[in-house]
Amino acid sequence: MDKINIEKMAELLRSGNTMLNKSCPECNSPIFKNRKGELFCPSCNRKILIINKTTQQEIKKIQKNQIKKKTQILNNDKDDLINQTINSLKEKLIWILKIMKKEEQAEQIKKYIKLLKEIYELIFLLSDKKL
Repeated sequence: MDKINIEKMAELLRSGNTMLNKSCPECNSPIFKNRKGELFCPSCNRKILIINKTTQQEIKKIQKNQIKKKTQILNNDKDDLINQTINSLKEKLIWILKIMKKEEQAEQIKKYIKLLKEIYELIFLLSDKKL
């Protein structure tokens, strides 16, 4: 510890900060607590957070809630995408039916029927994914 840091720490003590018997994990200088109860290292100018079992449990709760929220957002996004896909497929169904209505070639009608069948299967498959 250099002279400047020692003088800085002495000034912190005079101004009402408390030096704790814990050291900074970065620079190994003593950790101080200000009047607001915040912990900091005067040498590397960092806020310090001491994690105990209660804090760890609180952090785990926060992380679980964040994961839950992200999952809900992803599920909502997934549902939106599925709905958009289903709507697009329904539009294609209508389009194919209009074309097929005018078609007179049996082979071409068979192709349209096969395509319609595949689109219907996709719609039903996607509808089940939403539930």
